[in-house]
Amino acid sequence: MRSEVLRQLALLLLVFAIGGCSSPPEVLVPPARETSRGGAPAPPPPPAASIAVSEPTGEITLDLRDTDLTEALKSISRQAGVNVIADPEVKEKVTVQLERVDLRSALEVIARQARCKIVIESDRLIRLTQPPSITMEFQDADIKTVIQLLAKQAGANIVIGSDVQGKVTLSLREVPWMDALQAVAKTGGYVVVREGDSSNWRLMRP
Repeated sequence: MRSEVLRQLALLLLVFAIGGCSSPPEVLVPPARETSRGGAPAPPPPPAASIAVSEPTGEITLDLRDTDLTEALKSISRQAGVNVIADPEVKEKVTVQLERVDLRSALEVIARQARCKIVIESDRLIRLTQPPSITMEFQDADIKTVIQLLAKQAGANIVIGSDVQGKVTLSLREVPWMDALQAVAKTGGYVVVREGDSSNWRLMRP
């Protein structure tokens, strides 16, 4: 028995010596593939679940009490998916309760409380500005004098044509200057037009 083992070992060493191998060749064994029950290959693992990102709904819900206007507008921006800002000089507080209303309705309520005007700069930017308010009361006053006083209070450039004349009687209290200008023009039978892209306004006949 022992001699037989020695004989087989000698033959094995002889084979390696003839083949020029100093050590037995390596045998690469492929990794075992997982199988499901029954011998079939296991299905690939499911893809990683994606994280859902909440999208703006476009509907506005607010419950604010004596809140800074800037904070109210930030809440509207998050819900509507657009940028809504106020001019830096606007310092107002708002108290409002709204439930699932559209953007325009929400802005109109906020702007009315804050005494602001809504300016749509682009489809992604809306600005609330607070134009100067005018309080004036005139009885049978020269329209040119009224317009000049209004322009001075509002810091606006208003051009008065040489053909503008007449008397006006009106009473305005805490009215945005452009609304006041329109009221004066209408009372005198005139219209207000903007001169191109400039900041100048002209009083003229319709």
